[in-house]
Amino acid sequence: MHPSFAQVSLFIVWIRYTIMTAEILNAIDAYPVDTEGQDIQRQVDRFCVGIEDLICEWSLCSTMMDESKTEFLRYLVADHVSAKRHPISMHVDSILTV
Repeated sequence: MHPSFAQVSLFIVWIRYTIMTAEILNAIDAYPVDTEGQDIQRQVDRFCVGIEDLICEWSLCSTMMDESKTEFLRYLVADHVSAKRHPISMHVDSILTV
């Protein structure tokens, strides 16, 4: 049994997405709370750009809109792609306003 292109692509993308998210969460957790937060904001901005690059590199927007793809796959991709702001940036905003 051979996995489909969609299965392999999603597996690779989700691994990269998970690693990137884990790295930024570790950076946020290690960041001292009593500082201004400009450095961590730059790191989060780089993270968000990296996620956008990942979306473009793997044509996830096209996959999400492609009606020839299964509805399950389209919703799975849309769940991650269509967020207006990534949850990490909202998490940083809440930390910095405390």
